[in-house]
Amino acid sequence: MYSSYALHHLNRNDKQAVVGESLEILRPAGWFLNADIVVAESPQIEPRLQELRVKGIVERAGGRDVRFQDALSTRRFLDELEKRDGDQPQTLLEDLQILTRAKVRNASVFWLEYREAVCGGQK
Repeated sequence: MYSSYALHHLNRNDKQAVVGESLEILRPAGWFLNADIVVAESPQIEPRLQELRVKGIVERAGGRDVRFQDALSTRRFLDELEKRDGDQPQTLLEDLQILTRAKVRNASVFWLEYREAVCGGQK
């Protein structure tokens, strides 16, 4: 079972509940994987990750999308989107703790790039 870019809308308790409920329907030794956004462990690192994120979006847009013409318009779009969607991303450590508390065995990080991660483990 997997989740992709959805659970960051939930607070810690609700996220843990969803993971726990997901485990209930998995077969024994089945896998739960979650691809999602995370925030940096350190408040000093988060601004740099955001800077790299915005730069990458602007470069990939290549001037073809007015929302991503420059860093300012991109940052404005992202801030409005995250506020409207009620984003509540956790740190990577918090996400692993949520998985462990939900009884995911061998909770691990399988991939991480800036603010995006794939975590999971077995029932």
